[in-house]
Amino acid sequence: MNYFYIVLLCLLSGSCSNDAINDFETVFTKGLIAPVDSISGVTVIPSLEEFYLFLNERVNLGSLKNNYLLTYSELALKADINTVSKIGFIDFVAYEGCSDLKINISDFQTADKLGITAHKDYYVTIGLAYYLLQLQSNQRPNVAESLECGLLLDNPRTDNFVNARRGYVGQYNTYKSTFTMNTSLVFFVVSGSAPKIWFPCAPDNLKWNVNILNI
Repeated sequence: MNYFYIVLLCLLSGSCSNDAINDFETVFTKGLIAPVDSISGVTVIPSLEEFYLFLNERVNLGSLKNNYLLTYSELALKADINTVSKIGFIDFVAYEGCSDLKINISDFQTADKLGITAHKDYYVTIGLAYYLLQLQSNQRPNVAESLECGLLLDNPRTDNFVNARRGYVGQYNTYKSTFTMNTSLVFFVVSGSAPKIWFPCAPDNLKWNVNILNI
């Protein structure tokens, strides 16, 4: 079979001798590739595209691919994957330079979405809440959709947190078998002693969904 490919490459490059071309024709006549022309025993292929079509008809590459995908899907279905949910948080830390920023929202619709009052002074803080999940050594975690979690912010100083997507970012520690999850939250206060108004939810209500594979 290696000889066949060597001869084929020589034929396509045009650098082989007539003997090599004759040998290539012999490969076809010996049945490695079934002949079509019953007189000469050689299949005439005008282009490389036609050559691949020719091979596909005989080895049925499409069915081989489908069989592989089917096998992979069957393995995936047999995998022991569970989704677990955790509520709450371990700690909340303000981003550097994003603490106690004085703002005043003039747009009523935006203020209503944030749960605050328009045309009123607030101090806003943007920070990171996190949760630590301890796993068994045979478990591997993966981030699952968590629409009841906090915000996904690339840059807390410039991102539009009002319309940011909800979810979290996770990092798995192989040596400790721990999965650290973090998400961004925002809170508003009128003064230091006033209750915090959280957006999109209070950290106690964060819901972290995790896909866990048992191996």
